[in-house]
Amino acid sequence: MKARLESGKVVKYNTIPNILSNSSKSITNANVASDEVLEEFGFFNVVVPEYNIETQAINNLHFDNTINAFTYDVVDASAI
Repeated sequence: MKARLESGKVVKYNTIPNILSNSSKSITNANVASDEVLEEFGFFNVVVPEYNIETQAINNLHFDNTINAFTYDVVDASAI
């Protein structure tokens, strides 16, 4: 799964659109493009952290510069 920031919100993509464009270029067959090319268009992997489903939950999908991907925070389930 990929995600990118759009108008200040994180949007998840199960499938990359076939045609992508930004201010500098457009590409076709984007759904088979390399991760490097997709990153030029703002698409990065979504990394789901390990957590205990019985006692924890994930929320707040955000970009993490440390891993260069989108990820979630892990919180106590009672905190939600």
